[in-house]
Amino acid sequence: HFSPLENAGLAGGVCRDSKELSRDLPCLAFTLAAPALLANFSKKSRAEQLGTALLLGGSAGNVYDRIRRSTVTDMLQFPKAPGRLKQLVFNPADFAILIGSAVTAGAVLRNSIKKEG
Repeated sequence: HFSPLENAGLAGGVCRDSKELSRDLPCLAFTLAAPALLANFSKKSRAEQLGTALLLGGSAGNVYDRIRRSTVTDMLQFPKAPGRLKQLVFNPADFAILIGSAVTAGAVLRNSIKKEG
């Protein structure tokens, strides 16, 4: 279901009453996490590189919106989803972050299992 909504808060509407916190916290997290995720990027597996790129790209998109407008435009809702999930509204950057996190975690886990075996 497509329903554009300006989200002034963080995930699930957390901090929506604090414009500064909902803008500054993601910026700080991105600033601290990006260098760590990019460390030794060329030495990472292709899957780790893909996951990292998706994660950072989605995060950068959301951070850009927060800096520019103090909100993020969410637009995708799943009314038939179970529980509270049906109340949440997402944007494409959120999916990039989710998929990137899963791909990166899976690749790191697979690589650590390979090293042990």
